[in-house]
Amino acid sequence: MLSTGSIRPRLSLSKPQTIADWYNLSPILNVANWVLDSDGVGVVAAASSLMSVLYGVGANGKITNSMRFTSGTVDLRVMARLLTNQNASSRNDATYYWAGVTGTNFRLGKVVNGTFTTLATVAYTLSVNNWATFTLQCVGSSLVATIDDGITALTTLSASDSDIPGGGVFGFRSGPTNSCNIKCRSLVVEEVP
Repeated sequence: MLSTGSIRPRLSLSKPQTIADWYNLSPILNVANWVLDSDGVGVVAAASSLMSVLYGVGANGKITNSMRFTSGTVDLRVMARLLTNQNASSRNDATYYWAGVTGTNFRLGKVVNGTFTTLATVAYTLSVNNWATFTLQCVGSSLVATIDDGITALTTLSASDSDIPGGGVFGFRSGPTNSCNIKCRSLVVEEVP
């Protein structure tokens, strides 16, 4: 029996998996043609503002993802509670929470019907080709995001927001506005009871 504070794994992918294991997570939004990295570290995608891998989990969940950018403008993000308006003509009408490095900042924010709002931010520089582990946990209205690149001390951002109460999927992407080549070597999505 799980204790109240335990976390139950729902999905875990790492470098030994096949591209089908990665690609099939995102049948709707993955338009970036993910392929296995040549050295078997994970996946690599061509520069695109719509590259994403998504996985469904409950409203309360956590994503942990190890990523790096190899070229372009740094823009790496993990997402939670992502919902899309399937009747819209554009994917810009999505709604979700996100955490990531954009330019020279680590940010925690939300997108509601395509409108971006930053909830917390701190100056942060991520070097090209440097692996970093991103987490984003949503429990009720409590949001906590971390980044650990093995060089800078663990950085944490938190906020309280109830605009996106639950549902949706968890995942990661680059963009949505910058062209960035990214690699990923592990992805863990967990449900938090």
